[in-house]
Amino acid sequence: MVRRSKLAKPNSTRSTIGITSMTRLTDHDISQKYISRQEFYCRYNFEFLARQLTPKQSEEVCPTCEVPYSPDDSNPDSLMHFCPRPSCRTFYHQRCLEPSGGRNRSTQSLQRIMAWPDIDESISIAELASRLSSPLTRRRRKWNTDGQTITSDEASGITLEFLGTLPGDLVRVAEQPIVRGAAFGPGGISGNMASVVQARRVIYQTLQGSSLPDDWDSSINIMRSVVNLKMGSKKKVVPALLCPRCESSI
Repeated sequence: MVRRSKLAKPNSTRSTIGITSMTRLTDHDISQKYISRQEFYCRYNFEFLARQLTPKQSEEVCPTCEVPYSPDDSNPDSLMHFCPRPSCRTFYHQRCLEPSGGRNRSTQSLQRIMAWPDIDESISIAELASRLSSPLTRRRRKWNTDGQTITSDEASGITLEFLGTLPGDLVRVAEQPIVRGAAFGPGGISGNMASVVQARRVIYQTLQGSSLPDDWDSSINIMRSVVNLKMGSKKKVVPALLCPRCESSI
């Protein structure tokens, strides 16, 4: 990216006053670097001689309304929600998503955590925790003639008990919806995707038996992750929504 001096003529050697770096914004990259509103960024490559734009604009739009992301649109309904599952990894406008009927905010938060970014399976925290050889899950196991089963009350107890062993800020970030848009100011241009994805990965890996890293918060920015919206002077709640493809909470 080249900046030009307003005082110099367009063809003058003095017209170039410096070089600045640019960050690429990629819709499907779950490790997308945070991009503030003060940074230069790019979304496409334009090959002048070939007259080609990559990626194609049709690949970078909301699949429902076919409208691309507008980083300057401050309407909360224009927020884009992301499903991180490997077979989805798609952004949708909030206005294009179906409400998740019957789920309260607490249940919705737990369901979001379990939209794991590296597997397509719908595996609950309780199911994963029950595989660990620990007193936490052993004392909640119930056996019948068909094998091992966990009742809904036991599953709820296992889930809350396990999450209670983790840092509160880690859980708080993991339960956030993955969004981007001007209505979510702290998210900048790129939104909170990288931090929320990393928080869910840490929880999943812990459920697989890994120890919680001491530096778990080094790649998770809490202030840029928690979604608080305002419309005028009033706070606006992010509704409970479902991914059109996998029907997980997003």
